[in-house]
Amino acid sequence: MRLLSRNPWCWAGCRQALPVLLGCWLFLFSISAPVGFAVEGQTPPATEITRPVVVNDVPPRPEGLNIYVNDYAGLLTPEDKKRLKERLQALDESGIAQVSVLILPDTDRDLSEFAPVIMNRWDIQHYKKKDGLLVLVNAHRVKNNLPGNRIFVGTGYALESMLPD
Repeated sequence: MRLLSRNPWCWAGCRQALPVLLGCWLFLFSISAPVGFAVEGQTPPATEITRPVVVNDVPPRPEGLNIYVNDYAGLLTPEDKKRLKERLQALDESGIAQVSVLILPDTDRDLSEFAPVIMNRWDIQHYKKKDGLLVLVNAHRVKNNLPGNRIFVGTGYALESMLPD
């Protein structure tokens, strides 16, 4: 069984896209680190975790350049959003892949089943190339370091040989 394509375009795209995708992944991993201990003089965080709004339906498709980063949970700072959007826009304009980051406050749905639905409704790909990639984040589970269903990377058919789900 051949795991990777022998197509030279595929390898060229992989060499160009992998550093950007790895950078995006490391960036998202850095914001998902658990919050440290309270500083002296601050009140300690509440032990009871309140659950935010649960999103189980596909959000409406963003228009224009807003397709790259959608933070419905307020997890990213404006500077982080801007930096990530610039990287993803450069990747999109190079024609390698169209990458979107969607951060939901919380969801009861399995992210591995929810991501393809969002990718199809939002049409995350270059025209008929199926080269879309969606980074789907459940902010409630990330912020509170809860197990399961935290971050899922969904890939289009053209990227599955390079980055399987």
